[in-house]
Amino acid sequence: MRLLWCIEEVYDALAERLVPTAAAMSNPNLKHIVGLAGHPGAGKSTLASEVVRTVNKLWPQKASSLDSQVTPLDVAAVLPNPIDGYHLYRSQLDAMENPEEAHARRGAPWTFNPELLLKSLKTLRSQGSVYASSFDHGVGDPVEDDIFVSIQNKVVIVEGNYLFLDNGVWKEISFMFDEKW
Repeated sequence: MRLLWCIEEVYDALAERLVPTAAAMSNPNLKHIVGLAGHPGAGKSTLASEVVRTVNKLWPQKASSLDSQVTPLDVAAVLPNPIDGYHLYRSQLDAMENPEEAHARRGAPWTFNPELLLKSLKTLRSQGSVYASSFDHGVGDPVEDDIFVSIQNKVVIVEGNYLFLDNGVWKEISFMFDEKW
């Protein structure tokens, strides 16, 4: 029994699991949304982008006869650390009781707007597409409606630090995922 895997085998195994799920979705509005959480620097972005790349590579080989509505490169997408796009604006941190602490602790759960993230996920779930926010590191603030998830994307991996927190709006966010990684 072989227990050690190389990381490429992990990408392949996760992608192999997602392709049949995507192929089984006959309604183009339906999405299989995967939440990917972990601490900063854990490799969430790399894992998400590699699994999406592999799903998109496998799609024409495994599912093209099952679904003619989705072009091969459009079946999977990643919202790259969308939680960054839901940071509170610097001006909102400035308006807090202790703005110095708010800026110093930026990145803590209370320095985000989880309501806006939840709204984006609900829109994705109900309408099949959404414009999500990103984060401009040069400016230091979110950019609203910057990342488009198409109705053709059947698998969407959403990554972020706090997606599975068990309190407040974060708890509602955690219920939006079909799978939690």
